[in-house]
Formats: sequence, structure tokens, C-alpha cells
Amino acid sequence: MNRWALAECQARREMQRALCFWMLATPAQNPGFGELVALTARAASAASAAVGAAKNLPEVEEQQMRDLQVTASDKLSTLQKDNDSVYFESVPPEASLPLATGKVPEP
Repeated sequence: MNRWALAECQARREMQRALCFWMLATPAQNPGFGELVALTARAASAASAAVGAAKNLPEVEEQQMRDLQVTASDKLSTLQKDNDSVYFESVPPEASLPLATGKVPEP
């Protein structure tokens, strides 16, 4: 596989990871505010990685990645402020997040 194709695959993989974490980062899916912060942080991080690897993708895909990056980063900033001033919950480490451990959240 050539470098361009590998970079394209990496960008799309990171975008999928970002979307998965973003979908998990909803109050209905998460029992605690700290976990919500952690999942949103992981979504923002994966979206940033996708944008970094998206140099040769069509402009529409690149823009979608940038939009998710901005949205997740903005939401993360708000959640961190809320947690620091209202909820005071500990933010779990990435290794304990559902997708990082292979655990599927119970409905």
C-alpha cells in the first residue's frame, strides 16, 4: 500500500473513532459527568488526529473532520469548565473508556 493510501485510511479510521467516542459522549449513555468529559476529550483528540492525517482527502471529508474537531473541542471546553465549577467529578483515564477496553456499554 502506498503512503497516500495509508494516510487516507488512517484519517478515515481516526474520524470513525472520533465519531464513536462522540456518540458515546451523551448524557443518556454515561452514568457520570467525569466519563462524559473523558469521552468528549477522546473524541476531540481522535478528530484532531483525523484532521492531521487528512491532507489528501477530498475537501468535503476534510471539512467534516475539521467541523467535528471544532465541535468536540468547544464542547470539551464547556464540559471541563462545568466539571471544575459544578460537578467536581474525577475524569477517568482513557484506558477505562468503553472503546479503549473493548467493553460495550449496557443499554
